[in-house]
Amino acid sequence: MDTKIFYRQASYETAKEIAESLGYRSDFSHSQTLRSGEETSQSLSEHAVHLLTPRDINELAPDEIIAFHSNRKPIQAKRMDWRAFPLLTKRRAIAPPTLKPLPQVDYQIFNTFGQKTEETYNEYINPDRRY
Repeated sequence: MDTKIFYRQASYETAKEIAESLGYRSDFSHSQTLRSGEETSQSLSEHAVHLLTPRDINELAPDEIIAFHSNRKPIQAKRMDWRAFPLLTKRRAIAPPTLKPLPQVDYQIFNTFGQKTEETYNEYINPDRRY
């Protein structure tokens, strides 16, 4: 799954890219001509405007996000702070269960199928090796 989550942006350029990703909507521009304080003409012109402007994105609240997920429409949502929910705070305090160590891998089975040997695997997966 391809999911992107954006928080309030400090950079105008990044906010501009997010605004472009959100797309546009149709809106009307109003024009009015006055002569001697009286209205002589009025016009409406339809054009595309950003759903959220870069400035809107720069001014998001700390708990607001914009999420893009798969082929869905973008979502503007609120972040949930788990510390505000007593049940979640209580669950977080529970210690994780102890895990049993994984069994050793029998590398002989790989040799049966003509695959790599134990030395080859240890060459790639060596926790003591410094990179």
